[in-house]
Amino acid sequence: MRDVANRPGFWHLASLLVGLALILFLQRKQWFFFDEWAFIKFDGLDVFAPHVGHWSTSPILVYEALIKLVGLNSYFPYALLVTIFHLATAHLIWRVILRSGANPWLTTAATFLFIVLGAGAENILWAFQIGFIGGLGFGLLAFYLASSAKISRPRFVAVVAISVFSLTWSGTALPLFVVTSLILWRRTGWRRAAIHFGITAGVYLVWYITSALGNPGNPSPGPLSANKFLLDIPAFLSNLFGPGFQTVFPILGLGTEILVAVGVWAVYHLVVRRRVPLGGEPAFLLALAGLIFAGLSAYTRSAFPATGSSSRYVYTITLLFLPILVLALSQWVGARRWAMTAAVILILLVSASQAAVLRQAAGQQAQIELGSKRVISAALHLYITNPGAISLVSVPDPRWAPDLTMRELVGLYKEHAITVQLFDRNDLRRAETNLGYKG
Repeated sequence: MRDVANRPGFWHLASLLVGLALILFLQRKQWFFFDEWAFIKFDGLDVFAPHVGHWSTSPILVYEALIKLVGLNSYFPYALLVTIFHLATAHLIWRVILRSGANPWLTTAATFLFIVLGAGAENILWAFQIGFIGGLGFGLLAFYLASSAKISRPRFVAVVAISVFSLTWSGTALPLFVVTSLILWRRTGWRRAAIHFGITAGVYLVWYITSALGNPGNPSPGPLSANKFLLDIPAFLSNLFGPGFQTVFPILGLGTEILVAVGVWAVYHLVVRRRVPLGGEPAFLLALAGLIFAGLSAYTRSAFPATGSSSRYVYTITLLFLPILVLALSQWVGARRWAMTAAVILILLVSASQAAVLRQAAGQQAQIELGSKRVISAALHLYITNPGAISLVSVPDPRWAPDLTMRELVGLYKEHAITVQLFDRNDLRRAETNLGYKG
């Protein structure tokens, strides 16, 4: 048993189990919220239509299947699925970091930090983000398979298929398919890299032309004006890498300092030494994917620069930068056992801080989501008791469920997907106000 406990892999498995228990416990009071209702339709959706610019076929199909199988009275199946996706992504990044040559103990501790990343709570707690994480997770899987020292023909075919599949979850897969092509180029030569890039990019281009162009679910970011280039995009990026990334660390400013230090370290290896550390290509390429993601997000969301610090972006940047951060720390620690121990303890302290942030975020979300649940239940009760007094185009909770109309709610009720649950008089009054009820 002592030999097992001395293996980082054992503690990684333990951290995944701890993460599973903790996250599911924190999700026990979550419910359907905001954009989630855009995927919850009793008569289905156009599965190829974009959602806020993202190709969302796979998450739409997942929601349609879950609605038919388990309905909407329990959030647990939805929460469980996004938690599994999050933990699978954490396991993949653990494997990528190890493949990059980082210290196994530092890798395991840093992966646990990602597992309980309160700064990325939106992705971890909200089942709707299965699309966001799905693009990252499947894109990362293709990248990991492509980073192998030897790539057989079946493995190459799998890399191409998984890369294409990752695009159907969200646009978060785009930077990963680019760096997957790059690592294929390094591992197998330009032909396979070109085939991978051509097929994946071609499939995405066909979807974009046939389903996204002109679709209201694909808002145009507008032209690259001087104002956008000089003000909006830099503001988004400064929010992402400043206040956003700093939320990962409890000490103000430490996040930016760490990024600067690792950036200098990376530039030194690329420019001065003209080579990356042995085995470190995957870490450097994922950091490049992080920069591509930041640039694409800044361009497409430049109209809302303050959203750069949103937890969904912090989650993604942390995931993609984690390998190079751990690799740089491993190089600094070297063979000094005391330094490695101190670094692991420091990472675990930060992890404890992030778990506390995750717990706080879960409580705040639950308060909003359960309030919305009660108002929606009250609105459904009003329809059942007096259907003639309810307009089916009205919205029972315009603040937290703007995509849910009474038509959709009644349709879900008639399909036995949702029932009336507990609500109080205040919830009933709010529902009456929202619906303009005059029964």
